[in-house]
Amino acid sequence: MEKEKPISSLNEGFLRKAYTTDASSISELILYTAQKQNFEDYTPEGHQIFLHAHQADSVKRLMEIGISYWVYLHKDMIIGVISVKQHAHIFHLYVHPLHQKLGIGSLLLEHIIQQSPHLSFSVNASKTAIPFYKKHGFSHSSPAQELNGFRYYPMIRPIKQTSFL
Repeated sequence: MEKEKPISSLNEGFLRKAYTTDASSISELILYTAQKQNFEDYTPEGHQIFLHAHQADSVKRLMEIGISYWVYLHKDMIIGVISVKQHAHIFHLYVHPLHQKLGIGSLLLEHIIQQSPHLSFSVNASKTAIPFYKKHGFSHSSPAQELNGFRYYPMIRPIKQTSFL
């Protein structure tokens, strides 16, 4: 990723649905961002599985089987990405480290939630992502789990209240 200055306003970029042609840029962003977070929730084997599973061809395959991706762009560069499975489970949410804590992750998350026809949303959060998800109304739905060398924390958020009046 090239060096640049952080954006100063969300108005400097825009959100759009991702295309399969974005797979390489999405992969680059995910791998770069994950590397900066030092993989504390991964075993060495899990780290290798993660790296393989987030190559451009894997991201493209996920898009082709129906996982919905949205990206936030600034100067034609993808600096944020969110993906959702079956309109109810957050699969990826990454923001370039230089642009974190500026509202991009929140914008991506709220966009997906607004699009969902479901009454709740789930995510398997990394330890470092828990505060972000709690800030957005998620709570732990079960104790920490481990799968393929990755420790994650299942969380859920009710997103719509139904009226029975």
